[in-house]
Amino acid sequence: MSIEIENQLSGCCPFFADLSSRQQEMLLALIAIGQAHVLDSKGATSAKERLGRLLDQLALVDDFYAPIGGLVGYHRYMHELLAIGNSPVNASYDPPEGIDLTCELSKVNAAILHAIRHWGDFAEIYPVGGAADRLKLQDHVSHVHLPAARLSFAGKPLLAGMMRDLEAREYLHYKLFGVQLVTPVVMMTSPEKDNTEHIRAICEENAWFGRPESSIHLITQPLVPAFDKEGKWCLSEPLTLLLKPGGHGAIWNLMLCTQTFEWLASHKRKVAFLRQINNPIASIDNGALAFLGIGHQKKSNFGFSSCNRLVGTREGVNVLQTKPDGTKCLTNVEYCDFPRHGIEDVACDKKPPFSKFPSNTNILFADLEAAKIAAKKFPFPGMLLNFCPQGNKEVARIEAMMQNLADAFSADSTYITFNHRHKTISTTKRKFDQNDSWVETPEGCFYDLLKNAHDLLTGCHFTVPPLCEKQFFESSPPFIFLYHPALGPLYSIIQQKLRGGRMHEGAELVLEIADVDIENLELSGSLLIETDAITGHLEDGLRVFSNRTGRCRLKNVKVENKGYNRGSGQPFWKHSLSRDEALHIHVSAGGEFVAENVTLSGAQSIYVPENTRLIATSTGFIEEPLSCDRPFWRYSADSDAQIHLEHLG
Repeated sequence: MSIEIENQLSGCCPFFADLSSRQQEMLLALIAIGQAHVLDSKGATSAKERLGRLLDQLALVDDFYAPIGGLVGYHRYMHELLAIGNSPVNASYDPPEGIDLTCELSKVNAAILHAIRHWGDFAEIYPVGGAADRLKLQDHVSHVHLPAARLSFAGKPLLAGMMRDLEAREYLHYKLFGVQLVTPVVMMTSPEKDNTEHIRAICEENAWFGRPESSIHLITQPLVPAFDKEGKWCLSEPLTLLLKPGGHGAIWNLMLCTQTFEWLASHKRKVAFLRQINNPIASIDNGALAFLGIGHQKKSNFGFSSCNRLVGTREGVNVLQTKPDGTKCLTNVEYCDFPRHGIEDVACDKKPPFSKFPSNTNILFADLEAAKIAAKKFPFPGMLLNFCPQGNKEVARIEAMMQNLADAFSADSTYITFNHRHKTISTTKRKFDQNDSWVETPEGCFYDLLKNAHDLLTGCHFTVPPLCEKQFFESSPPFIFLYHPALGPLYSIIQQKLRGGRMHEGAELVLEIADVDIENLELSGSLLIETDAITGHLEDGLRVFSNRTGRCRLKNVKVENKGYNRGSGQPFWKHSLSRDEALHIHVSAGGEFVAENVTLSGAQSIYVPENTRLIATSTGFIEEPLSCDRPFWRYSADSDAQIHLEHLG
């Protein structure tokens, strides 16, 4: 560097000589791309330390975006995307054809059994590092802003809900094939709102969900500069860039950079299930397993689990794109990019209030080797700008779209399935506002969860109060039914465990247990049945699937108590309820609670010790020793791929 240039730099940056060579490189890059305004230290305290931190952050961005030219390449793509604006894309779009999971049940059952049988080929990938600014989640004591993973929904953090869903899939494999599998899980975090620390803390608080810590692989995406519509990088304060996550599409290049593809290969995993943290119902009933089984059967490179899309939602659409050369691609168009692609967000005449194109739910299937090859060619798929209010102006950052890795594949190597919307997507993206739609809010998601619960209980031959939208949002739910997914997760399994009954208005049934046999239950009030041994026992902190579960049998039982307070001020969706009375049954590992032809009234808390059967009678309780030398339920699949349960307990 010439003495003249160095003197100029010393004038605008008196600390230049004290910077490392890498920091000096980043500072020069800032000047070269016309963003020298971020170096203005006027009003900054600890300017030298702030500058060093800023340049170190940019070095991370430069390294991560090396495939497109580093920091300079990020800036170039920003200008290209700003220049493109709403310029039309030269392609045509049609609604894709796919597999309807609500029909052809024999094929659906076969796909489900295929997925369960081959679960040893599957990994799971969760992008959990999003900003979730619209959720406005805060710590109730410190008022510090929190990431979406900390949202407590239906009594559990969203992340815990995802891990419970996974446990249920693994447990179903165990019950059918007798082998416990530990699925490797990749979680992409980010520094946004201390997301990485929160994700690790949730894992630690839940003892890594009874799994080896080494089976959960945390990778962190760097934050990227935000900018205004003129391409000027934004500051949150002097010498402090406004940084945001670069979209969930960053996961593909991050998996390359961190050798995560190799890590998954070392676990002999061939395909992956990808889902976002803000969609708690993604694994309800049979949709996810059928979707994954079809992808594995077809040896597809990539797949989308889809459903009808509500007009006006911030959801992309799945389309069959035809390019000028005639090649076709099954892909996604993001909602903020509709104008460029000539897609109107209006209701289809044939199916109002749904749009012409189906929803992109970001429930995805990927062949890992194919994805690795594609990621090397398209490290940041689907890059776009989505301007959002920030103070008194609108800002954006370059966001890559995880689902647009599909752009790398021909249509015939990808697939799409369709299911009922309320069994596929209901998100917790934003804070509820009484003057706005409930869609994409935790309250709306809980409504859809209970809609699914109503369908399930009806299929179990329960009489259930009708679910009224107006009553739900203005007062309280007419009933609550929550359960650990290992109870099924398939409705067809749960319907063999729960057989007939009645939920009175305001009833609450919570089953944190898998081994139950309930017949003709009449419930007025709250009944909570739980065990620490849902799928087996613990050994050295690890969950071991076994017969030493907590068990419960209820036949011709009536439960009567005052239940939960139904005042409208309660956050029912959090399932943090004030109860006037409840029947609470806790069953320890290897224990069993039995009640037949009895009425259990008022507030009661019943504890069943390990290896004990506790029998409720009209006059009290009888204890007897219990040996769990055989399963409570035996699972088997017939030639039509239907799963049957035989009670052995």
